[in-house]
Amino acid sequence: MKSAWERALEKLDDAGIDRPDPESLSTDQRRQIEEIRSRADAQLAELEIMFKKSLAEAGGDQREQVESNYLRDRERIEAKRDRDLDRVRRGS
Repeated sequence: MKSAWERALEKLDDAGIDRPDPESLSTDQRRQIEEIRSRADAQLAELEIMFKKSLAEAGGDQREQVESNYLRDRERIEAKRDRDLDRVRRGS
């Protein structure tokens, strides 16, 4: 069974993208990346809980708005995570 990392590397190969060099990141950059991912994962988990609660409480016509808000917020969190990760990887 392949790990998520191995599957991700295969996708990079299939797309013709060079594999990341793990030695190119400093210890501090790796720590920052882990913190960014951890924070985003916590925010997404909290958002998921609130979404399920709101969805259960929503009336029929409100469900669409609740789902729309959830997707928008999820995309916002993921975009911020990706921007922060890119910033750390570039060393800025």
